[in-house]
Amino acid sequence: MSIFLGNAATVGMQVLSLFVMMAFGFVMYKAKLIDSKGTDQMTDVLLWTVTPCLLIETFYGCREAGVSSSLLIFAAWAAAAMLLPLVIMLFFFRKQPETDKPVLRFSAVLSNCGFMGLPLAQAMFGAQGVMYASIFVAVFMLIQWTVGYALMSGGKMSVKKILFNPGIIGFAVSLPLLFLPFSIPEAVLSPIKTLASMNTPLAMVVIGARLASANLKTALLDKRVYIVSALRLIIFPAMCFAALMLFPIGLDDTAKIVLIVEAAAPAAATSALISAQTGKNSELGGGIVAVTTLVSALTLPVAAALAKTFLI
Repeated sequence: MSIFLGNAATVGMQVLSLFVMMAFGFVMYKAKLIDSKGTDQMTDVLLWTVTPCLLIETFYGCREAGVSSSLLIFAAWAAAAMLLPLVIMLFFFRKQPETDKPVLRFSAVLSNCGFMGLPLAQAMFGAQGVMYASIFVAVFMLIQWTVGYALMSGGKMSVKKILFNPGIIGFAVSLPLLFLPFSIPEAVLSPIKTLASMNTPLAMVVIGARLASANLKTALLDKRVYIVSALRLIIFPAMCFAALMLFPIGLDDTAKIVLIVEAAAPAAATSALISAQTGKNSELGGGIVAVTTLVSALTLPVAAALAKTFLI
């Protein structure tokens, strides 16, 4: 018990530091220093510049022998951690309106693994944590724009989004660096590292601003939001935890904990974006993202501490 409490306290402090950074974004939005357009622009900077630089720095720095061999196994685990809950969710919310049902299912299955999970993995494990988290994000992007988009749109898939999104492109550019036979010049590597260092603070500011723009009151009065929150933050991470306890195949200790952290992250920020694109209830999606993000301040440290205590 003392080991668990120590792990929970350590992870809790790391999560708390992320939420402090979120508070800056929240206050800036409420003070009208930034607006929705500014938040969208910061999101684009994060997705198309900062995160790719982080991936380049991470994969370039993790070229040691043996690390790359576990990436495909981790990718398979990541896919299972999303696809199995997706199948389960087909039995939930059957009687909900067609504008709400896909949003509820999408939000329960897909996590905010990039904006929330990746910074926490970075805080806990540094470059190796980022490497595994980036694999999870790449798999997430693929699933999100295929079966996830089909779920939200009623059967359609966005081929353009599948091939041309920052997660897939960043992964495709950075993965070969694991096998690079020469060194990148410092004049090129130094600015990449500087931009990469912006990932965590910028991601947290963006999340804080989006929380400030959400209709929390409406979300908190909707009992369906609590069901989705329980599934997203407790039930599905617990299933992943149980699977790792029973079948710890091909993953090192860091990979196991990162998998749990990513699986236990709050609802994907794109729940609101894709629901708006497909004519579904985007306000419901935004509310779920806001509530699960706030509740994850309590559930994420517990999930990570359980993983650190019992999976290694």
